[in-house]
Amino acid sequence: MTDFVEMFRHWNAGRSQVQINEALNIDRKTIRKYLAPALAEGLDPVPEPVEAIGTDWAAAVQLQHAARQAVLRLSGEPDVE
Repeated sequence: MTDFVEMFRHWNAGRSQVQINEALNIDRKTIRKYLAPALAEGLDPVPEPVEAIGTDWAAAVQLQHAARQAVLRLSGEPDVE
């Protein structure tokens, strides 16, 4: 089973789709498919550790929310806010 959380962690760390493919052995088309909604929303990776963001958790929460929404949309599950 594909570990999408780990895929988004790698993406958030600034790794390319090729690097994610090599690290997790996930097909590059699958990586593109699941990253597309986050990229369409204009989200960019936030390579700094969460601690470096300080008390401004907005970027981390926004990325987490976008990743969850992308997985839900692609899995066909209902959207829960």
